[in-house]
Amino acid sequence: MLLLIKGAAFIFTAISASMAFEPYEATSAPPVGQWRQVWRDDFDSFDNNRNTNDKWSFDLTNDWENGEWGWGNHEYQYYTSNQRNIRAENGNLIIEVQVETENKPRSKNGVNFDLTSARIATRAKASWGVNHRFIARAKLPTARTTWPAFWMLPEPQFSGDPEAIWPKGGEIDIMEHWAANMNKVLLSEFCLCCNQQVSLSN
Repeated sequence: MLLLIKGAAFIFTAISASMAFEPYEATSAPPVGQWRQVWRDDFDSFDNNRNTNDKWSFDLTNDWENGEWGWGNHEYQYYTSNQRNIRAENGNLIIEVQVETENKPRSKNGVNFDLTSARIATRAKASWGVNHRFIARAKLPTARTTWPAFWMLPEPQFSGDPEAIWPKGGEIDIMEHWAANMNKVLLSEFCLCCNQQVSLSN
């Protein structure tokens, strides 16, 4: 994934996914002088240790114990940092759902989960704001009920508003895909505090 900038950086953090990210071809980058590269990950390797990974933070569990069942989306999977769920292979980041038949993960509230996957973010490690261009290539799943996504959430410490967190602070969905609608990806933006939403699809 390649991030280019035209202007100043602030406010947002990215990414979460259920997909495979592939290396971006540098030859396709915009002409020098128009954009400046400020962040890049070619996934030559991936550190599954959340304490030592210098680019990515891991969202773990199902968030059940925090009162936001399924991360506010009623998601069925339990997020892990296990290599069965997330790893780098030949310059690709693989995020893979696994059906668990033994040793199922269990929430603090006593809920067992049949599915595991992975969710990562640049939170607390890198953030950007307006005048940025995000470039990524991804191979999306085709199984029903999958919901791969690549989005940005607010970083309250940069906004000056401690309440500017999701959902009040809104989000920018750079790419969302529902396998039930194979031929479309969705780009959307919404802000709960201003009650506005804008969506585009291909």
